[in-house]
Amino acid sequence: MNDFEQFAAAMREQESGNDYSVVNKEGYMGAYQFGKERLYDLGYSLDGYAPKGKPRKTVLPKSIFLSDHFLQEKLFRIHCSLWKTYANKHYAEFVGSMACGIEITISGLVAGLHLLGPGSDARPGVTQFLQRGIVGKDGNKTPITLYLSKFSNYDFATIK
Repeated sequence: MNDFEQFAAAMREQESGNDYSVVNKEGYMGAYQFGKERLYDLGYSLDGYAPKGKPRKTVLPKSIFLSDHFLQEKLFRIHCSLWKTYANKHYAEFVGSMACGIEITISGLVAGLHLLGPGSDARPGVTQFLQRGIVGKDGNKTPITLYLSKFSNYDFATIK
């Protein structure tokens, strides 16, 4: 089984072709294609961004984020650790089962959460896939099933 560092490398390749400075057409940026909303969740207000009614956090200029490989790696590790905790809390009963021919694993769930989040009735994500078999897609038409399967064979024991 592969470890977390191999997961991160595979995710970087999938998300950005290993380009820490890329910004896609929807505004997702960096090696792992973070959005300003997720960066806010991780403690940073990109170029001063804060959701309506919420305080600014540590202001991070986009140019600094895009040029700081170490920061992107640190934030990705925190991001995955948070999603791992979420997956263990909300999806434990699915781990080890099969859904649409895909074995459900923690690393696959973290990848699916990275792609679409838990989801909602308006925007399907991991929950809708596991509970109802709804295959949500991101803005690039990437289906959640790709991430759940492609990233299913990684050992997350080393991530806290």
